[in-house]
Amino acid sequence: MIDKKSLSEYDNDDIYDALLVGVKDPEFKKHLLELYQDTCRIHYHLFEDDFFKQRFFSDENRVYGDIEGDNILGYILPAIRRVFATFFINIPTIFNNDEKRTELFQLHFNLVEFLTELSEKLKNNITILDDFKNLDRGSEILQLIVNDYVSSKIKKTRINNPTQEIRQIKLERHLKI
Repeated sequence: MIDKKSLSEYDNDDIYDALLVGVKDPEFKKHLLELYQDTCRIHYHLFEDDFFKQRFFSDENRVYGDIEGDNILGYILPAIRRVFATFFINIPTIFNNDEKRTELFQLHFNLVEFLTELSEKLKNNITILDDFKNLDRGSEILQLIVNDYVSSKIKKTRINNPTQEIRQIKLERHLKI
């Protein structure tokens, strides 16, 4: 995955297989694969800026854990796995024993919205952790972006009538009610 020039170059079964290692549930695996494919085939344009072709950090600023020679594009698909895991596999404990709010939380996940936010926040915050020389800053920045996105969706679930909101979202997306 070294030095790819476009996210569309990641549209490869070998890369997808490597990113799906450890995902046991066939439905989760299928859904995550579709997210990867949609990202690389349809939404790659969100990451066409030259900014994403550069390395996360220059050689002199590299720390253990950064991918040797990998540019920022190499971090996009792993970020999708992180956000997917939070929405569908390791759901925040705040939703324990509340099926309706869990469903509402999951319905709030939107790939295009997440990718747009990821693209913008990476550009605006790439240097935010520069003072931390002993961290895998690329990984940490991605985790912060994922956490911020998840937190914004948790806030949207704090409504009085989740059933009504679920129905509204399903109607808008033409999903089975």
